[in-house]
Amino acid sequence: ELPLSFVVIQDRGFHFDMLSSFQALFPIIDPGLASTVAHRLVDVCRCLQVTSPCIRHGSSAACKSVAEQVQAELSLCQRSSQDVQVPCQLLILDRSVDMAATLVHEYTYEAVAYDLLDGGILDIDRNLVSLKGPPARELLLTEADVLWEELKHMHLEGVQRVVDGNIEELRNQNARQQDAAGMTTGDLLDMLRRSPEQRDTMDRLFL
Repeated sequence: ELPLSFVVIQDRGFHFDMLSSFQALFPIIDPGLASTVAHRLVDVCRCLQVTSPCIRHGSSAACKSVAEQVQAELSLCQRSSQDVQVPCQLLILDRSVDMAATLVHEYTYEAVAYDLLDGGILDIDRNLVSLKGPPARELLLTEADVLWEELKHMHLEGVQRVVDGNIEELRNQNARQQDAAGMTTGDLLDMLRRSPEQRDTMDRLFL
């Protein structure tokens, strides 16, 4: 049995899809929320074949409550598990150690794409981008996408410079200078997107 009570968003990141949890954390954590978080953390540990991690937690009541429940659930798994144990440390913290992060938005390409495009052309749970076309296409934003991996942790200003440079390079490679000189960036993107060998590259640059 494989527990899947969490959502994997990249190879080293996951979330519990609990959009309203912040209100139930402060000023006093809701016992039901603490139990749910602990159970899902246990599921993550089980998927990683970790049933006896070294658990450390923050000094707040919320962290202590979750840590104690995780320890209790994992102790039950230890009795029934015969798997080889993977050394692991589990650190449980809440936002009380970094309140500014909940108020200040991150200006990386990945953060802005998830915030502004989710529910539109981007399905964040599946990391799937839907482009209307023509032709209509779907692209996966994964570690296999070299351009996404290069840009996702960069500041927006740096991303703009990289994309502009890539578009200029494609302009020089695929359009005669006298025809491309009077084109806008949008016209050039449309022209290159119609070229089958450049369509995938241009769709990723468009995003």
